[in-house]
Parts: sequence; C-alpha cells; structure tokens
Amino acid sequence: EKRNLVKSRHSGIRDRIIELSRSFDYGQLNTLGGKLYFKEKVVGTLNEFFGQAIVKNAHISSLYLQ
Repeated sequence: EKRNLVKSRHSGIRDRIIELSRSFDYGQLNTLGGKLYFKEKVVGTLNEFFGQAIVKNAHISSLYLQ
C-alpha cells in the first residue's frame, strides 16, 4: 500500500527533494555532517509531504554539486 502511494506521488517527491536541495549551499553539502543533515531533512520533508511517517531512511547513491 505504501509503495503504491510513493509510486503515485513520484513527481511530487522529486519536486520536494529538488526544492530542499536548493536551500543548501555547496559548503553544507560538501561535508559528511552536511550530507547526513540533508538526508534527515529529506526524510522529514517527505513524511510531511505524505502526512504520515512512512519514510524511515533515505539512501543517496550520488550527489552532484555545481
């Protein structure tokens, strides 16, 4: 059930993550602590988006900084 919810709201999830990433600067995301904080914010943002705590962890396989 939760997988279907995530799949059906894929574009909204992507938009929230892009919006969140724009609030961080290079200096923040270039450190381990900053990346861990970003992951925490992703989880919180997505749970807020869904209106329930369905996301427990975020795995970020790559992060490109420009």
